[in-house]
Amino acid sequence: MSTDSCACPGYTASSWLDPRPLLQDLEASTNPAERIPEAVHTLCQSFNALGPRMHLLGKQRIRRRLSEAMMWRMRLWEAMNSCPEVTTAPLIRPVVIVAPFRTGTTFLHRLLAQDPQFRWVRPWEALYAPRAAVTPDSFRSCSQTDERRALLRSDLGHMYRMHPELADLHPMNEDEPDECFGFLETSFLSPSFLFYGPIRAYMTWLEGLNESAWDETYSCYRVHVQLLAWFCPGQRILLKNPVHIWNLGALQRAFPDAVRVHLHRDPVVSIRSFCRLLSVHYALSLRAADAREVGQLVVQFYRVALGRAIAARRTAGQGVDIDISFNDLIRDPMAAVHFIYSNAGLHLASEVENQMQSSLIKSRAPDRLRPAPESGDFGLDDGELRKLLAGYEAFQMAGNSGKKP
Repeated sequence: MSTDSCACPGYTASSWLDPRPLLQDLEASTNPAERIPEAVHTLCQSFNALGPRMHLLGKQRIRRRLSEAMMWRMRLWEAMNSCPEVTTAPLIRPVVIVAPFRTGTTFLHRLLAQDPQFRWVRPWEALYAPRAAVTPDSFRSCSQTDERRALLRSDLGHMYRMHPELADLHPMNEDEPDECFGFLETSFLSPSFLFYGPIRAYMTWLEGLNESAWDETYSCYRVHVQLLAWFCPGQRILLKNPVHIWNLGALQRAFPDAVRVHLHRDPVVSIRSFCRLLSVHYALSLRAADAREVGQLVVQFYRVALGRAIAARRTAGQGVDIDISFNDLIRDPMAAVHFIYSNAGLHLASEVENQMQSSLIKSRAPDRLRPAPESGDFGLDDGELRKLLAGYEAFQMAGNSGKKP
């Protein structure tokens, strides 16, 4: 498909974000996906609509994120061509933490990641494409000289200087596990783009996609995971990504035997905390964030994602689903760890357990023990939220989910 013949809705010569360079890169890819051009157009249109509200650094940040996503996709298909056996090699049953934002996922992820049997994703591995062709060294050694480390350090330093609260809400560094947003974003179909701006039109468009679109996205995501496993033989992949609740069905089909660890927290408190996180992220792109707009976007995300997650859980089929409440996780983290290992059929070595215990003494529990902002700060009403999310709360309480402590 020629980019010249591909109309871009809402694009004009004065638009600040031009999708055509991205589509030209896509044409150079050895395995273009049918839905990506429409996804790129819709995403760029949504960001272009924010133009007058955005500052220069925000625009630069978004351009770079989209360029990195497309570059990663090209590297991915290069790797598939040079090592086609990657996609057929056995994959040790992965462990995936699946839960809404602000439910303790990072706390649990970093606790489990201390076990050397796991291979997890460093933020620079997902956010930035390899600067050269993918090689075993790209994944096996996590080389200290990989220039993507410096990119992450620079970006984090800039973000934390501009908005120190981010370092408190979600601290990151180059050698700690983090979300794998970047692996989903190479398909340009991911709710995680919401972190870069209030792109309501794009989020509404995502709601209308059928399951085959998400299966295509998660087929690409699985290749990313298979690359990690291929270059780190013998290690089990450990993942966490709150966006998976939007696409739990596609995740289950892509990894049918996975161990899925679900964390549950009062959704009203989770929504409040996520509103605070998203509003701080918007300050990186917008001249001024609209608190009510943030609240509406977060509620839209939870309404759609939790509804889809409930439907997927009821048809889960294979795999293992483990449910842990936020309160239980914070009250006794090691009990939660033992419960996960027991139900996943994993062995917890005594030296690993000791390391986890030591880390708990040094670290703090998730924020989340701090009071969340009031719902009214974002134009929300707790009573209305509980009515909207009643189905999710009833699902948790009815015992329709998986194994619980």
